[in-house]
Amino acid sequence: MPRRYTRAVAALLVFTFGAPTNAGPRTGRHQPSVGEHGEPAAPEGLEFHNPLVDECMGLLRKGDAVQATTKLEQEVARAVGDEKAELQLGLAMLYLRSGQQAKARPVLTSLVNRRTGGSVSDRAAILERVMKQPSAKKSGDLMDPAIWANQLTKVANNLANEVTTEHQSVFAAMRKEDWAQVTSHVSNARERVRIAREIKADNAADAVVLKHVDGLACVIRQINSDFDQAQVQAKQLRQQVREYEKLRQTRLPGGAAPNANAKIEYNALVARLHSAWDAVKPIDDELGNLTEEYGSPRIKKRDRLIPKSRLPIPL
Repeated sequence: MPRRYTRAVAALLVFTFGAPTNAGPRTGRHQPSVGEHGEPAAPEGLEFHNPLVDECMGLLRKGDAVQATTKLEQEVARAVGDEKAELQLGLAMLYLRSGQQAKARPVLTSLVNRRTGGSVSDRAAILERVMKQPSAKKSGDLMDPAIWANQLTKVANNLANEVTTEHQSVFAAMRKEDWAQVTSHVSNARERVRIAREIKADNAADAVVLKHVDGLACVIRQINSDFDQAQVQAKQLRQQVREYEKLRQTRLPGGAAPNANAKIEYNALVARLHSAWDAVKPIDDELGNLTEEYGSPRIKKRDRLIPKSRLPIPL
């Protein structure tokens, strides 16, 4: 396949670095959730499904850290299954925000590595990232809502930068036609987006998602461009096949020697194109789903994968 990825990488850099990572969504189709009376559904920037967590956070804000943590520790000891994991997550946040990082660390590690994964593991990963940020130790009291929100925004920005890195790795893998690595790096980017979507502060998650959307669209545009160039090469090879067959049948001497390997080269090219299309189709599906959810106006028809029916077929 053609190897011209320079423009695509440049375009990707424009997409990923040209806009601030904390920019809001470009349309209003996707909206952050709100509570029953219009208040934010996640006042801590993360959603907790057990009201006891918010209750204990209230005690912590009033300065009663001992009662807040003791009450939640007791409930954790009694709970089982998913409820236990949810309460452990809330307890880890209390530990973290009250300055007890040594207690928060093992709890978060166990939740991040939880076999069933899911939202609890993703939210634990966010808290773990907050704890690991150098600025978290220097930014004062994490009970301050503004400081806490700032820490979550930094996590979202870091996730966005990691999405950018994965997209750039996608193009490096495309240059090698290593479709397994393409799939792997897109999966890594998707994981970062999934984690970021658990952050419910300042539209930070939407900015990460839309950065991913822009990167996926850039990948699709490049592969479509490569397909167009490959179609020209396939047409030339088909013509060489016809010339060879005609000369072989007529057995006329003289003239330019035909390409006896044209059919082999053509079928090899077709196989590569179809393998590429099959590898990129899930990326296109993901782009379509995210575009539908977020309604990004930047995604045009040219950003979607061409139909497989447009690819050449074997001879």
